[in-house]
Amino acid sequence: MDLNPNNLYDYANEMSLGDEVLVDMIDTTDDGKNIWDNYSEEKFILLMREEVRQGNHTYATFNNVGWRNITEGMMVETGQTYTNKQLRSKFNQLRAIHEDFKILLSETGVGYNAKSGMLVMEDERWECLTKVLKYGKKICKKGCKHFEKLSAIFGDTHAT
Repeated sequence: MDLNPNNLYDYANEMSLGDEVLVDMIDTTDDGKNIWDNYSEEKFILLMREEVRQGNHTYATFNNVGWRNITEGMMVETGQTYTNKQLRSKFNQLRAIHEDFKILLSETGVGYNAKSGMLVMEDERWECLTKVLKYGKKICKKGCKHFEKLSAIFGDTHAT
């Protein structure tokens, strides 16, 4: 079924209560330490946005210069070395969160607080929609406080 915003809520209502919700992966170092705290994520987003401004971004990803600048910038900003796999995984996760957030935002009757990045809707609708969207539960709990910055990186178009 097409998960476009026009039929997402109806589709969620048709799902049985036993359907499982996908959970997001957390990138960790070899010792299991979470490498993506709020500070690191914010620095990563700011570095990506700068690379978009510099023209080192294609439709789907960054060019080699952009990834090198981001990798070096993360080392300077956080003091931690990130692998190419860790950075690309986080990039893809943020893109998916951004897409899910845009879908939720386009639902009728959904409020948005730009300052906190939180969406507001009835609990029943949250419950239904989080069954359909991979990052729905995460968005419900934490919102997407960097939505505008992510929109500058990923653009306003998405496939349905």
